[in-house]
Formats: sequence, C-alpha cells, structure tokens
Amino acid sequence: MRIEDFQQGQGLSVVSASGALYAPAADTALLGELPWVLPLEHFSFSSLQMLELCPRQWKQRYILGIKEPPAQALVLGRATHGGIEFGLDTKMVTQTDPALDLVLSYYHDAVWPQLVDEMGGSGEILWDDKPDLVRDKGAQMVTAYHPHISRLEPEAVEYGFSLDVGAPIPVKGWIDLVQRNGRPSIDFKTAKARRSDVKPEWRVQARIYQLAVPRPVDFHVITKTVEPAVVTGLDAEGLLVPHSELIDQETKRRLRQALDDANRYYATYGPDEEWPARGIHHDWRCSWCAYQKDCPAWVS
Repeated sequence: MRIEDFQQGQGLSVVSASGALYAPAADTALLGELPWVLPLEHFSFSSLQMLELCPRQWKQRYILGIKEPPAQALVLGRATHGGIEFGLDTKMVTQTDPALDLVLSYYHDAVWPQLVDEMGGSGEILWDDKPDLVRDKGAQMVTAYHPHISRLEPEAVEYGFSLDVGAPIPVKGWIDLVQRNGRPSIDFKTAKARRSDVKPEWRVQARIYQLAVPRPVDFHVITKTVEPAVVTGLDAEGLLVPHSELIDQETKRRLRQALDDANRYYATYGPDEEWPARGIHHDWRCSWCAYQKDCPAWVS
C-alpha cells in the first residue's frame, strides 16, 4: 500500500503556513481513527530510533528536512564500512579472499574521497581530529578486520529491503552482509572500546533486519582503539541476536505503533507547531542534537 492510496483531506483539516494538510489540535478528539496525513514515503530503523527518543528532533530531520552536519564518528564509521564492503564484494565476485593491499588502495583512492565529497566536502564535517588522522584510523580498522573476511560467505553486500508491516508506508533498510547457506546476517559497528553484548538499539535494528531475512544477526564490532580490534558473536555470544517468529510479530506491531504515533503528532501539531521535546530525558541525546539551539526545552 502506498501513501498515494490514502486520501488526505477527509474530515477536519486545515492547511499550514507551509502548505501541508493536517488536523488542528483542538479537533483531534473528534477524529477517532485518524486519516493518514503524514508526508512520508517510507520508514526505517534510524527513523524509528529518533522518533522514540525525541519527536521534535524527528520532525526537524524527517518532516522539515533539516539535516544535521556530519560528525567525525559518522565519517569514520562509513569509511570503515566502505573498505570492508569492497573486500566482501571482491570475494563475492572472484570467490577468493581479496589481498589487503588491494582493499587499502581502494579505501584510500575511492572510499575516502568519495565519502568526503558526499558529505559536502571536508569543510562541512565536524572534525575532532585532523582529517588525515581519521583517514589513517579508518585504514587501520579495515586492516584489523581484513583477516575475518576469509571466514565469511557473502551472498549480498548492502542488501536493500522494503517491508510491508501493515502500515500505510513500507519500512526500508540495508543489511551490511547477508551470507549464503543460512548463516547469520552481519552488521558492522565501530566503537570506542570492545563490547561483549549488543546495545538496546542494536537489538531493535536486528529484529527489523530479521523481518527481511529471518535468521540470526551477528554484530561485528571494530574498535577505534590505538590498536584496533574486532569482536564478533564467535568471541562474545552477547553480540549474536537470535531470530524468533514471535518477536517478528511484536516488531511489526512496534513499527505500526510508531508510525501511528508520528501520524498523530502530525495531525495534532502539523509541520509548524512544536512537537514534544523528549530528548531532555536522555542523559546525552540533547548534547549531540543539532537542533538544540532553538529547542523550547532549552529556552533560557
């Protein structure tokens, strides 16, 4: 089912200053089952995570389209992913393990410069360190992971999916690696230190992946330490998320509920009024938020 299949404008509605249709807050109690008015084409894990943590931040990003400046951690993580994924692509095509020199050459010559350009150029990135040091750290992390490629059986790298969870719009995403022969899907994470278990949000991410590919998800953690290290589900059982058909149903329900919440926020507040600013309940969320400057929760 597509967003175009829903008739926006049935029932009580007004047009906001930005031209979008929504139901005014004073009338929401009369609407009962709300019509679909959310101007969104698809949903995702990252969208779900932000919505549940802070609806206001979610509105800034996904309704108003105001993107946060890319931070160094994001660039390093994506660069590391890019180098590893090139190695996996090469293995999938050639059926042989790629040479480290080949992987690093591609990392330096293609992955890094293309990524920086994609981010708008080096001047648009919020660096904590000199860019060359970050580039070299990514190369060290790719080097640390390289021996693990020989253990993997790639079937699809950056596997894209689109799920019908019984909501007006699909849930989309990308799985870093789907393996052959029913082996666990892999998601790569970069972290400051070694981990022996998954973060709560990783578990939710894995469960969404399992709706697309019903099998365990193994999180491979590459550390940003002086000497990068790799920890996988083979080293720590807590990094392997098992699959459950019962949990599949709960995951679908959670996604539908989140979309219902977002639709209700939009019907109540529209794009112009402030949405609930709940990040203030989190211990660090607001400190990293690019929209804090004009947030009503921080007005002084």
